[in-house]
Amino acid sequence: THKHLLRLCRELGIKLEPHRFPAYPYMKLGVPDSTLPALLERLEGILVRTKQTRGLDKVSLLNFLNKHFSPKEVVLLRTIYSAEFAEDARYVSAIRAILDHMTGGKNSHMDFHVVGGNTKLVTVLAEAVGMRNIFLGQEVVQITQTQAGVVVECANGAVWCAKKVICTLP
Repeated sequence: THKHLLRLCRELGIKLEPHRFPAYPYMKLGVPDSTLPALLERLEGILVRTKQTRGLDKVSLLNFLNKHFSPKEVVLLRTIYSAEFAEDARYVSAIRAILDHMTGGKNSHMDFHVVGGNTKLVTVLAEAVGMRNIFLGQEVVQITQTQAGVVVECANGAVWCAKKVICTLP
């Protein structure tokens, strides 16, 4: 549930805002649609009650929604999920949605957005680490963990020792 990331955001003073479905009312002609909370509650109930998950990794969320909801409801849910997963429901497996609901709750990482966007997290983290400690474009050939910390060896012969290392891959 990304407890460490949430703690890091608090430590770095990064503001988080709630991001649960009810916080984003669906609008019909500029007026909030009161049917959305009930629809989402129904969906959550279906997802939580889905005990047989075998094969759902091969079923798209869209197909899962089509099985349980009317075409009009699917359009709404598809829109919401495209915002939630940043992908269309055609490309998200049903099991991913089910697991997301099962692991949700008030402490879930999915329940928050970084105020100002996720880039803010990267920027604040880089400032905290210090740009002099960030090495870009390095081809890492070996990482060795020792009692003193971590040794990182690069293809260009550079070697760095540190207590902690953050590696990112494209």
